[in-house]
Amino acid sequence: MTRPQKNSMKNFERPLKRVDGVVENLRIEYASAGAEIRMDFFACSVDGVELRGAFHKVEFHDGDYMEFIVEPEGEFSTVHAARNPGTRMLWMPPHQVRGHAAQKLCDIRWSFLYPATAVVLVGISEFFVDPDFGTHAFSAELLFYSLVFFVTLAITVMIRLRFKGFARQTTEVLRAFGYEHPEMVDLWQLHKQAQKALAASTNTLPPLVTPWSYRYSDQQSKTTLSTGMTDDDRRKIFWYLKRKTSYTAWSREAEIFDRFADVFAKQVREQPIVAGSMFEANWTPFLSMVVKAQASYEQALDRLRQGDRTVFLQNSRGAMVDATILSEHWYVELINNGPRGDHTYSGKYVPAMEDLMREFVLAVADRGYLQPRMADTPAPEAWDSFWPALYAQLPLPAQLDDVPLPAGETVVRSGTEVPVFGIYEPHIQDGCMNYLLGGTPAPTLWETDGAGSTGNALSVNWRLIWEDRRYRDGTIPAEERLYFPLAAQAGIGCGFK
Repeated sequence: MTRPQKNSMKNFERPLKRVDGVVENLRIEYASAGAEIRMDFFACSVDGVELRGAFHKVEFHDGDYMEFIVEPEGEFSTVHAARNPGTRMLWMPPHQVRGHAAQKLCDIRWSFLYPATAVVLVGISEFFVDPDFGTHAFSAELLFYSLVFFVTLAITVMIRLRFKGFARQTTEVLRAFGYEHPEMVDLWQLHKQAQKALAASTNTLPPLVTPWSYRYSDQQSKTTLSTGMTDDDRRKIFWYLKRKTSYTAWSREAEIFDRFADVFAKQVREQPIVAGSMFEANWTPFLSMVVKAQASYEQALDRLRQGDRTVFLQNSRGAMVDATILSEHWYVELINNGPRGDHTYSGKYVPAMEDLMREFVLAVADRGYLQPRMADTPAPEAWDSFWPALYAQLPLPAQLDDVPLPAGETVVRSGTEVPVFGIYEPHIQDGCMNYLLGGTPAPTLWETDGAGSTGNALSVNWRLIWEDRRYRDGTIPAEERLYFPLAAQAGIGCGFK
């Protein structure tokens, strides 16, 4: 591998271009551990383009969707910056921290702060060391401290001038990324703001980052990070996933099935045998199946309210899976007339049961996810043109919370085990967040063109955005009152008494 040309302090020789795509065949060729600044030299390919570059530490991986700013150099392109829109991290070469205008302001500030500090420190030292302090002639003192000030100023200016070329390069890189007013961007200040926002959203100290890497937010970048999905879309999807996987959503489904079971029991009590109906016109044998579904719902909800989400898994603890298999059977029978459409039912309460099953299936569409029976099933949510229509049907709050910044580095590849239940976001352009189930294989993701699925399932890296820790103390968050407003007003299926 040919070592990438070291950045000079001059502007780039060739126009910069942006290369976006999934990282493939990433290789860390060598690390300059003994140099003044340790650097990882790497090579990879993105959409068939061979890239080579160096950062203090390479922290992206094969399968990550990345945005690179490169300078074409024949057979390969030299990387001058990298950005991961999934993790909101930006990597720059050493000393490239600010646009040239922001750097000039910084230089002016420090060029006077350092000499002033030097004068103060010399004065303090003289006060403690010189027994004749304050007795010297004013002109002599003025000359001495002026000399200290201007010598320090000259040294500071000489040092700060070294960053002028780096700042010019930073401006060009940020312009290639699409920043507005790139010359005024101060990556270190934006990084501190993003770290502070992360701490506020997670109520924990944010993790430290390696030198020359920076956190950022979409609002700070002032640039579109994807071709379709916006920050507002991400906030709505995040709220939607929390609502869909809530205790309130599941208890709403169970409450409707309880009403169905009450009507079913009336049918058994008042008209157990109906002339002309199927299965010898006898409703009684099926009541035990309905009661078993009720019991499974009750057990699953009791455990979920204590934070036990294993009820969603396809195993012996999957009480919610058992409940849905039994309950959805009656939608198939009463609304679809059985798996083949040849089952017919009659009875005094059949119309009422059919109405409740239609209400039930609407609640099923509003609740969360169960472990698929087929292991290779892609994640259920993908970015397509149907989301705006869905937003219009949701009782979205007027003010939505921002999507929390990842508190750690929990990343899981499709096919490997998901460590915890929660909302994950794929490292791919316009990758849609999904709620993944702990202990199950991470799914693939449907590839979309913005309008719909292309039919291809992509293997991706999923990054944990939010770990689901709700209900561990037995309480339901107050925000769930807003998930289903009509049900909350009626006190139905919301868990609030």
